[in-house]
Amino acid sequence: MDLIELQTDDPHWAEFLEGHEHQVFHRPEYKQFIEETFQNTKAHYFAIADKKIKIIFPLFYVDQPWLRKIFFSPFFDIFKPKLTSAAFHDFGGPIGELKPEYMIKLFNHIKETYSIDNVEIKDNNPLFNKLVKRKDYRKFVISLENKEQVWRNIQKSKRKAVKKAQREGITTREVQKKEINKLYKTYLENMRAFGELPYPKRYFINFYENFIEKGLGKCFGAYYGNKLVSVLLGYTVKDNVHIVIAVSEKKYLELRPNDAVHWQFIEWACDNGYKYFDFGRTRPESGQYDYKRKWGGKIEELTTNYLPIKTKNIPTIDPTNPKYQLFIKIEQHLPLWFTKYISSWFREGLGM
Repeated sequence: MDLIELQTDDPHWAEFLEGHEHQVFHRPEYKQFIEETFQNTKAHYFAIADKKIKIIFPLFYVDQPWLRKIFFSPFFDIFKPKLTSAAFHDFGGPIGELKPEYMIKLFNHIKETYSIDNVEIKDNNPLFNKLVKRKDYRKFVISLENKEQVWRNIQKSKRKAVKKAQREGITTREVQKKEINKLYKTYLENMRAFGELPYPKRYFINFYENFIEKGLGKCFGAYYGNKLVSVLLGYTVKDNVHIVIAVSEKKYLELRPNDAVHWQFIEWACDNGYKYFDFGRTRPESGQYDYKRKWGGKIEELTTNYLPIKTKNIPTIDPTNPKYQLFIKIEQHLPLWFTKYISSWFREGLGM
């Protein structure tokens, strides 16, 4: 029984995935995407092999050394190096034969190799039941067995909103790669308005190259005339659609472009044989929770487990953390052209 680290060109990796249900973060394309987009994040895909691969466990080492040098005070411990099973993603964990002896071998390697406080594992598997947990997030997932039934399951207010968008002249279609500048401008303005740190522009360029151009992702947009006013970006892997970014121009929201583009993506998924539509994570007390709930999906709890290495303290690395909010307040007072650089560095340092 050997512990190995997989490289993107390893043929055994692709062979293993062919025989297992998996998500986008289990794929070599995701490793490449992360390392091309976030230059200080290393994607390690560990495998336990006994003649053939038994299990794959993705782990991402997130660090921004220059941020730690600038913000060296203990107050800024949110920028400490972290090891997570799902960097820049809602959830993620191992697939394969999840035997305790495999986990022990891997965790012993982690303890010997990394100087970190704990390992973050965003997975609901009972194997991790004894670990310390957080359950801050939920997600809504629609079953796409029948398009007409999916439409009927949507709350009446949302169906009316989709029809209103059509009456108001909103049109929907796939966003082309050549429109990335428009897409990114809409994204930056939306992130600032809602108090979120943005990803860099190369996130979208690399998303197209690693996923959309390989049939593993889609980007749909809503247009008012020729103007892009709402965007929905998601992975399309195996039977699943998983939304990762949804943004709209605030002044056009009355025309309901966000509802139109959601229905366009759902309709496309139904027509192309996908079984599940995942709206992405949300907090129960947020406005996004109420918005996603109205689309008729089943609610699922997302669990984050922590394997202690140096400490049993659980970090809070999300927008509710006052330390995170401090950077948001700073960012909102800086010119937009400047924040697209500095804010994305902060976002990478947080690994979220």
